[in-house]
Formats: sequence, structure tokens, C-alpha cells
Amino acid sequence: MGVELKTNTPLGGDLTVDSLLDQGFKAVYLALGAHKGITLGVPGEKGRGRAPGRGLSA
Repeated sequence: MGVELKTNTPLGGDLTVDSLLDQGFKAVYLALGAHKGITLGVPGEKGRGRAPGRGLSA
């Protein structure tokens, strides 16, 4: 039993969670990053007292 890490590997095309399970992996852990907040362009989003959601979840 061991652990195999795959970093900087996008999902899609031939690489899917199902394809990993089909290859015999017993579990798949996805660590999807949201390292930078984005603006949505909605009224008031840059108002006083507002903060990006990313900063609140760290």
C-alpha cells in the first residue's frame, strides 16, 4: 500500500476521477486551489467593509 501524488495535473480529457478509479486507485483526493480572489463586477463589491471571500476561508 502506498500513496501516489500527482501535482499540477489538470482533470479532463483522458484523466478523470472515474479513469483513476478504473486504473485501480482506491481513493482520489482533489485539492483544487483558489489562491487568488477575483472580482465579479457587481455594484458595491469594492465598497467599504467588503473583503474577497478567499481571505475569509484561509
